Amino acid sequence: MAKPINKKYLAGLTFRTNQVVKGEEGNRFAPLERELTPDDVLNWREEGTVLIIITADGRKYRVDRKPTPVDQGESGNGEE
Repeated sequence: MAKPINKKYLAGLTFRTNQVVKGEEGNRFAPLERELTPDDVLNWREEGTVLIIITADGRKYRVDRKPTPVDQGESGNGEE
């Protein structure tokens, strides 16, 4: 089993699923899109500066591993 992925790499990624909607004619399934959580990740690996993330809904994401300006502080050079 792969080690858990850091949640900061999942920011902005979505997971597609469905929910049951009860109606007069019986149950129906409505599509639902929500934020991706670490539990939705089947596998991930690093390739250079990119993380490749495979999710339980069958999607494959390529995420840049470089720190964002938010991670580096307001000045953008890693100093607070």
